[in-house]
Amino acid sequence: MGSMFAEEDYIMVRCSVEILLNNGCLAARKYLVDKRNKSSLLNSVSSFVEFLSSLLTLDETHIDEAIGCLKETQRYCITQRNILKQEKCSADDLRLLMNEIFSTDAELYMAILSILKQGLKDYVKGAFLIRKSWKQYKRNYDKILKIGGSFLNVNGNSEHQLCHLHQNNPEVLSNVEQETVNSDVSCSCYNVETKTVSSHALHEVQAAIAFGYGLFNLVVSLTPPKVLQLVQFFGFHGNQELGLCCLKYVCASQNVKAELSRLGLLWYHAIIRPMYAFDDNDVECGLEEASQLLQGLQENLLLSPVALYFEGLLFRCKGNFTDATRSLNLALEKPQAYKEMIMFCDYEIGWCHLLEMQWDLAIQAFIKVKDATRWSQCFYVYLIGVLHGVQSNTNEAVIYFRYVPSLVKRKTPLAVFLIRKATCCVQAPPNDTESLILLLEIIYLWECLPTCSSVTLSCLLQGLEKTVKDDFVALKLFLTAYVLHRLGRLTQAIECYKEAMTAGENIVGDKHVLPFAAYELGIISAKISQFDKGQEFLRKAKETCSGYDFENRLKLKIDIAMKKMEERAKKDLVTSDSSG
Repeated sequence: MGSMFAEEDYIMVRCSVEILLNNGCLAARKYLVDKRNKSSLLNSVSSFVEFLSSLLTLDETHIDEAIGCLKETQRYCITQRNILKQEKCSADDLRLLMNEIFSTDAELYMAILSILKQGLKDYVKGAFLIRKSWKQYKRNYDKILKIGGSFLNVNGNSEHQLCHLHQNNPEVLSNVEQETVNSDVSCSCYNVETKTVSSHALHEVQAAIAFGYGLFNLVVSLTPPKVLQLVQFFGFHGNQELGLCCLKYVCASQNVKAELSRLGLLWYHAIIRPMYAFDDNDVECGLEEASQLLQGLQENLLLSPVALYFEGLLFRCKGNFTDATRSLNLALEKPQAYKEMIMFCDYEIGWCHLLEMQWDLAIQAFIKVKDATRWSQCFYVYLIGVLHGVQSNTNEAVIYFRYVPSLVKRKTPLAVFLIRKATCCVQAPPNDTESLILLLEIIYLWECLPTCSSVTLSCLLQGLEKTVKDDFVALKLFLTAYVLHRLGRLTQAIECYKEAMTAGENIVGDKHVLPFAAYELGIISAKISQFDKGQEFLRKAKETCSGYDFENRLKLKIDIAMKKMEERAKKDLVTSDSSG
């Protein structure tokens, strides 16, 4: 027996993944509900579906239910480990290790859900669970190394930090495995007397730990600074590159979570990477990787609503709004398209219309999203209000702005920003130019302006030329600078950013203008190889500003940019030395 679980368990897991991608979390939950206690594999997959479902809804009750489900998985794994120990299995038996990995995965998922609650106690609890899961992953990784040899390299400089994956294809067996390929493998996954290991089972455990490691490192690398300070206090940092490499390793394996790893990477490259990218080349590389990942989906999933959604998302990120809308509408036409996927598609369709300046069509799409979700309704209502304002429908806009505070369920950084903005708009309704500024502010914060065509950017620049109230001057200067930056008019953009910083120094409301302008000046300086000046602007943004909107997000971007800038500076120095 080369596998660790019954063949029918693997079949059921694969069916559940197909159901998940085609019909959604609810259908997958129903499919697994009476199967979860058949094995630790099914129990782990079932709790993962609960975890994913709660991520999509972000409903606090659902999050608590998912945490309860994850705790149940941990208890089940403990029971299974005790049964195996009663059978006098070796401490290094792969079945024991797999149960420990499933339990650790549950710990990590609970950490993520705790952090998403965004309370101080939740942050502390999340940081503690991250630390706990790290120690467990490290211990299990070391055990796997002893059994099957190296498949991930550990950096000798720090016991807490992993470096790169071997370049070996995961299908290539390690030395220990190679010795057992042509020999009879015992019924156990790991035989103590003969020291033989089932290659299939070993790959299964290696891919399982890689999935956990990968997710762990991505989570820590994208953790808000408040939590990150707690995490770093314990002595480690998230290694984003390692996280991505680990998930790629799982994608190339026969592990049951291969397709889930692929979707995780798609999500990262299409949504997260553009948000924190250092430059356009970084975004383009990410989108290219995402396209390849999408093409690598199993054939029976290529026309699933999830695949069509990602196809539309990638087209939208590349500025191809016509093809994006076509793919997203195809996903909506699928008979098995489920509630969350319909909402995601309508959301992306809304952005496509918005970025093509089709205001009415954008309003229709965002109304659908607002009506379909309980999460972030305040954001969609604010956005609809701003879109009405752009069309000079002031009365309609004010009606929507009035609703924003009442729709806030939890005071997240986004909610605080929206309440402040909406309250100001009710007290002094913005005209069409001021509404355009508010709209461009959202488009900028969501990193969508780079996908606009030069024609659209020129139209937007024209719309920013009119006079506005004093409260809007700093924000207008900043957004004008960014549009000029996207149009390649760097000299004008630099001057405009500096004016925005000066105007933003004593501003009461939009305190985020100054640090964001300093950040953008740092990026432009790096683009023209003025790395010292770039670092100076980034330090100004990071160290002299605080208490502004989206501070956590900007400081994470600054950290990433500073690292990239140091790498570029060193590379340029080496190049100049070699040419000299």
